Amino acid sequence: MRFAAWWLVLFGTWLLYNGQWASTELVAAACAGAVGATAAEIARRQAHQRLRFRPQHLRRIWRPVWSVVPQFFEVAGAALASPFRPVRGAFIEEPAGGRAGSDHPAGRAERVFVTYAAGLSANDYVVDVDRERKVVLRHVLLRRLLPPLP
Repeated sequence: MRFAAWWLVLFGTWLLYNGQWASTELVAAACAGAVGATAAEIARRQAHQRLRFRPQHLRRIWRPVWSVVPQFFEVAGAALASPFRPVRGAFIEEPAGGRAGSDHPAGRAERVFVTYAAGLSANDYVVDVDRERKVVLRHVLLRRLLPPLP
């Protein structure tokens, strides 16, 4: 069932990306879908650490996604306003909420989610999530645009 789902998604993605529905492209999409689905299943079965994403991750992703475009324009504006004066970034530590400190699959998923979601913007990215201290280390270009962690 998972293989078929992966294949269907990758098949459709190939056709959407390529933009052609010729017979050769259908065969290529089927082959690419099969190779990608096989690789996904091998990676899933060989994974030493399982992740357990929860519905709350979907509820919390809207804020970082919503801030991508405005932050891009702010960072681009700062770069264009002073092209010969580099913008100095800063490293900031913030407490990580939730289960980010546990080694349980939900805790690992929380760390992956925070790392991914906070890294969507052009202004900052997550460098590390310290599990023992439950602290997130971020690098920020413009401190006045620092969004809260998801």
